[in-house]
Amino acid sequence: MLLCSRVIKRLLQKKLVRYIIVGVTSVGVDYGTLLLSYHILDFSLAAATTIGFLTGLIINFLLNKFWSFKASHTVKNSIRQGVMVSALVVFNLIVTNLVIVYLHKVHVGPEISKLITTAMITLWNYVLYKEHIFKQPEPVV
Repeated sequence: MLLCSRVIKRLLQKKLVRYIIVGVTSVGVDYGTLLLSYHILDFSLAAATTIGFLTGLIINFLLNKFWSFKASHTVKNSIRQGVMVSALVVFNLIVTNLVIVYLHKVHVGPEISKLITTAMITLWNYVLYKEHIFKQPEPVV
């Protein structure tokens, strides 16, 4: 039991593992919100997609900033991160809506198309978060 606890603790120290945990959590919120909004609340597909996307994004950003990447909390860095994430959000939202609406026209429901877009976005977001958005500044020597 102690060995298992150590392994888990060691895994949680890795950025990629924390990123994946945050991703799974935010995808669940995004996906659930999309399906709830579309199937139960009867929102349009584009509106439900946007609401789910933005809800998951807020959770994703906060958890990644403060837990996954433990990014600097200075005002300057927060503004820079906010601008970069905002641009990424616009791009991701456009891609998400285009793919989901297009696939819906060819009879692929949002249950599947959302998973496809999420996989694509997950890959490029990790690289951008790690290398640009939440990159820790080099120590001054």
